[in-house]
Amino acid sequence: METCPYSQPPYGEFTDDHIFPQFLGGRRTIRVCKQCNNTFGHTFEGRVSHQLKRLQVFISNFGLDLTRTAATWPAAIVIDEVTYDLQSGPEGAQYVLHKPTFIKDGEGSIVGGKARSLSEARQITSGLKKAGKIKDAEIFFGEDEPFEGINLTSALTFNDDLYRLATKMAAATLVAFDRAQVVAESVIPAYLVGAVSIPVSPAYCDIEPIRNLRLPLSHAVYVELGEVSYAIVLIFGFLKVYVPLPSVRQSAAFLASLDPMSGDESFQVVMPIGTRAVPQYLFEVPLAHFQEMCDALSREAIFRGAKRPPKLELKGLDLGPPVDLSALKGTIRYMFPFNRKH
Repeated sequence: METCPYSQPPYGEFTDDHIFPQFLGGRRTIRVCKQCNNTFGHTFEGRVSHQLKRLQVFISNFGLDLTRTAATWPAAIVIDEVTYDLQSGPEGAQYVLHKPTFIKDGEGSIVGGKARSLSEARQITSGLKKAGKIKDAEIFFGEDEPFEGINLTSALTFNDDLYRLATKMAAATLVAFDRAQVVAESVIPAYLVGAVSIPVSPAYCDIEPIRNLRLPLSHAVYVELGEVSYAIVLIFGFLKVYVPLPSVRQSAAFLASLDPMSGDESFQVVMPIGTRAVPQYLFEVPLAHFQEMCDALSREAIFRGAKRPPKLELKGLDLGPPVDLSALKGTIRYMFPFNRKH
């Protein structure tokens, strides 16, 4: 009998659940019950996908081909009072109409317009002619070139949706390495449905040993089990999240990675890197963590062939809600410097 790592007993039939989310290009799956899969997909996974798709479009505008998995940033820019979506193209972000536009004369009659595709242009033109709203005018479709000279800005949020996604990725990685029992006996299933809280946080610690285990710009899940167990989840090598895990007697470490450019996935047993400490400069300069993230993204994008200098501009940075550390002991406290009492 199949066993769902998130619910006992399982609910309904079993389905395939992607270890790396399908919207990031993940292919390898684990088996979970249908209700858990649907619940996660319709709650935090669905919500966080919008932020991560915008991040993908942003990174593609460095001149990187991230088209293996489609990404759209809806209503991203307005040019000459026309709203455009942005999509990741082979050589940068490309803009497409957010919705069809129409040109009207002084009397309000439609004299032309533009559609998002050739088939849509033909359909709209045919419909308007049948309705008697246009005669000689045509709705046309034109291919748009990758746009240049526009700096993208976005709000970046470390929130509960991102934290739950990272936790689920860590749990799925454990299941893939036959450690489903660790997940089932932990508070992770309850956390994923919002029943309890655990101190998931931005990974303020030094993660260079983990970065060196995977291809630059790749998504990654590093899981270390032992007296102090934890996971570090990387998205595009940029967003980095720390997930506390329950202590176990037998130490082990695993790495799952997904290259967003080639689509290659890798799952391997690795040597443990040990508990992580937070560099002193992060205590002294609070924004140093964010600067470190940006510098890492620039280095990794350039390594993968970025044609334009990466430049990250944010409208806002939200590091998430404060975390209660009263139950934590030892070195694990130092994973959360900005919530630490001095």
